[in-house]
Amino acid sequence: MDIPAFIDAYRPIAKQLHDVTNPGRPYVEPLPPAGEAELTTAESRLRVTFDHQHRLFLGQANGWPAFTGTISVLGTSDYLGSAAYERARRTLEALSGAALGSYRSSVVS
Repeated sequence: MDIPAFIDAYRPIAKQLHDVTNPGRPYVEPLPPAGEAELTTAESRLRVTFDHQHRLFLGQANGWPAFTGTISVLGTSDYLGSAAYERARRTLEALSGAALGSYRSSVVS
């Protein structure tokens, strides 16, 4: 995937979604690219290797607030500790717990 082309093509869509879901609030463009050091630091902190496409995306846009109007793409600084990261982590924990239900309890026990 050509990430810069995707960003350029998606930018007007993101702005329209933002304007509908966040009326009166200023639109925020994708953030400047992450450098290799930022990517490596975030991967190390999370103890993961980012998916190749996600790494390429962060190398072009190190996060994108309100990417879909209500959902943001986190950047490397978010992964190092931010309110947005904590909200996402709590939401994913709640969703995974709800999805796994009693199965999760039997696995964790």
